[in-house]
Order: sequence, then structure tokens, then C-alpha cells
Amino acid sequence: MISLAILDPGALSPLPRTAGGRGVWRVERPVRALIGGAEVVAPAGFITDGASSPWWARFPFDPWGRHGAPAVIHDYLRQTGDLPRWLTDWAFLGLLRAAGVPGWRAVATFLAVQLWRPRRPILEPET
Repeated sequence: MISLAILDPGALSPLPRTAGGRGVWRVERPVRALIGGAEVVAPAGFITDGASSPWWARFPFDPWGRHGAPAVIHDYLRQTGDLPRWLTDWAFLGLLRAAGVPGWRAVATFLAVQLWRPRRPILEPET
């Protein structure tokens, strides 16, 4: 079994712009996670939109809360391409569980991301 953990949830600050109609945030203190023994760090300055999901799934699922740090790591890995897409997505599910998101909600969030992914652009960092 792969070891998964959130080592530091970091700190984020909201930005005045939106991506696809949603708010975006800048990582102010790096978000750190452990995936299979390797540390993954979303650095300060990285831009994220949290746990992306279709409009119909946003009401029951806060893009932050316990979802926050796993969502930042997922967005970071998607943007860098450091892991294959399928492994990034499964790591997201595992990180949700490691962060204490209940099983049903973690699976629902994972599935919402799977359904939404063809429409959601990868965020570009600010320059």
C-alpha cells in the first residue's frame, strides 16, 4: 500500500480574480504531502482553485475545509505533470482520506473531479 499523508496544510490567500467563475487562491506557505515515500510540495506562489467540481456538486462540497490541502497537491501535480494523470487522481483520493474526509465524501469528490476534468483548464501560475 502507498503511504499518503498531508505533512503541512500550508496557508492560502484569496485573489480577486476567478477561474471559470470560481475564486482562486495563492499558496502563501507551501503545502506539503507525502505520496509513496516522496515529499510533494506545492510552493508559495502556486495558484489553485481548490477542489474543482461541477456546479451541481458545489453546494454539498466545500472546496476547502479538509479538502483544501489534497486539492492543492492535486492541482500542483496536474500542472507539473510529475505523475501520470491516473496516479495523481488516485493520490488525491488517498490524500482526501488521509486528511480525514469521510469515505463517502472522498469518493464523491473524486468522482466529481473525474466527471469535471474534461472541462476544467489547468490553472497557470501568475507571472
